[in-house]
Amino acid sequence: MGAVLYFSYVTQVPTRDFILHWRVTLQISNFSQPLGSDYVPIPGNIGVPGGLWANHTLDRYGGTFAPLHTDNQNGIIQIELKSRPAKPFTLGDFFNIWGVPLNTTCVWTYCSPHQGPPPFMTTSLSGYIDSCIQRSYPLFDGDRILMLIGGNSSSPSSLAPPCG
Repeated sequence: MGAVLYFSYVTQVPTRDFILHWRVTLQISNFSQPLGSDYVPIPGNIGVPGGLWANHTLDRYGGTFAPLHTDNQNGIIQIELKSRPAKPFTLGDFFNIWGVPLNTTCVWTYCSPHQGPPPFMTTSLSGYIDSCIQRSYPLFDGDRILMLIGGNSSSPSSLAPPCG
């Protein structure tokens, strides 16, 4: 009888044994582009074998993929954990895995002041436009992050005070 119960349990265990599976939406909008073409697509296969995976310091929390990764170019960051970290993952952690800059003057390939005003970010959880990019911003399930780059005097990012 014990063997039958064990076999029944083993066959019902999911093949992906994650303790956490969250999704965060990240969008980067370039206000210097023509209207309607202002969103910069986030690459797929960030943190995926054979893809864009520059930093492996958080690998112990993930499985085959980095614990923060993208499947395609839809801007969804997948957070899949096999073990719980001591603190929440941050926006900076995702950009480290990706291997591109994220700071108060640069987002990916966009850097100010040469390409315009400093980048800003707004989030669905906090509901504000920050004067500076926050690498330490903690990622939570369902969050939506919009980074504003480029722009001119009529863009929302010009309304925020300068970083400093």
